[in-house]
Amino acid sequence: MKGMREVFAQALSRYGVTHTRLPVEDLSFCSWMEDSTLKLYENVVQDALEARGIFQKHGLRFTDGFVGMKTMGSDLTLPRLQKSIECAFNISPLRCKSAKTSSLTQESNAPTTSQENLFTVELMVHPGYPSLPDGGGGGCGHGPDDFSKSMDRKHEMDVLMDRSLCKFFRNSGIILGSFCDLIQQPSLQECAEKVHSSCLKCDPLSDPTVINGPDKYN
Repeated sequence: MKGMREVFAQALSRYGVTHTRLPVEDLSFCSWMEDSTLKLYENVVQDALEARGIFQKHGLRFTDGFVGMKTMGSDLTLPRLQKSIECAFNISPLRCKSAKTSSLTQESNAPTTSQENLFTVELMVHPGYPSLPDGGGGGCGHGPDDFSKSMDRKHEMDVLMDRSLCKFFRNSGIILGSFCDLIQQPSLQECAEKVHSSCLKCDPLSDPTVINGPDKYN
């Protein structure tokens, strides 16, 4: 939002926050979306592009790519997620607009999260168990809300815990991590060791790097 992004960036910088989200996503294939929803997401992408320079001016860092708006809730399926990730990394056999979109987040020499030749993509998801409508926790301090009670969160969790997704990451050479990894700036060798120790297990329940909190990136 114009005006707010400058204040937001100043506040993050003042309090030592080094990373933020830049939701620039390829929206070239999302026929399942209503036009009004697609228009909303297109505005989000445009706002993010306009905020990019401001974030960089304040030394904020962000991933090179982003996936998650067009695969939220019931819209999340394995084929859609895999294609979105392929486009974000530009590894799909199909031509995607993501190659152009991703380049928009790397136009200048200002900081992103990349180190050496690492290319990072944030995957935004909201997995979880729905809150009970009566007597349960959840919500944002005032009891369960529509989001915390939504079965879409359980649906997302089921999709993300599918073993074939972990195999997809492994076969694509994609290393799962958290924003803590970005702050620590791991080397390529450390990333290689991480993917060897985690993705080979392909067990989301025993590996905290597969699903670790409401929002994920790679």
